[in-house]
Amino acid sequence: MSKLKLAAIAVGAGAFIGHWVLHFAIAGALFAAIGLSSGGHDHAAAGLDYSDVQTIEAKALTDHGCDTGEWHFVINQISSQTLAPTSIVVTFTNGGVQGVPLNKFTGKVGHYVTTANLGSTVVLATATIYGDWGGQFNLSHGPCAPLPTPTPSSSPTSTPPPEPTPTPPPILTPTPTPIDPVASSWSATPIPDAPSPVQPIGFPDTGGRPGDTQ
Repeated sequence: MSKLKLAAIAVGAGAFIGHWVLHFAIAGALFAAIGLSSGGHDHAAAGLDYSDVQTIEAKALTDHGCDTGEWHFVINQISSQTLAPTSIVVTFTNGGVQGVPLNKFTGKVGHYVTTANLGSTVVLATATIYGDWGGQFNLSHGPCAPLPTPTPSSSPTSTPPPEPTPTPPPILTPTPTPIDPVASSWSATPIPDAPSPVQPIGFPDTGGRPGDTQ
């Protein structure tokens, strides 16, 4: 084999090896960069010792917006997304316990959303966060429990006194007067009629004048 051909083969092999060496070098650099980034995030989010974290509980569990489609929790005033809790733990009245992962992070607010246990109610929600955090952890909205039906009052109902029935006036029956038997045996004596007036008795007219004597 001529020296020229051997030289060409050597150059080609060197180029081939150089290509793969460069490829692996670039890949190694990328993996190193990803590893550093991942390690930095893990340190920021979970690399704190227990003296630097605190457990917080959600508020507004019974005073929240009504939404039948999801449970939505928010944690505000978080310094950066790397310091936001990766998940929260929610306990329901039906006994269910749900780990809810971070859904999104906007404007220093972490959002945690789940569609589990929509027919129940939340009794507790907790999260672990860095010790210097001083914001609010609330249940933003979720299904609202139905309002209880008011129980009728058991107090006795006052009964009005009965109205007096008017008494009709008594009917007076006339009592017959008893007849005296003695008086009833008397016979009525008729009263005689008054006598006719008596005419004066005069002397016969003789034609003479008074004082004359015959």
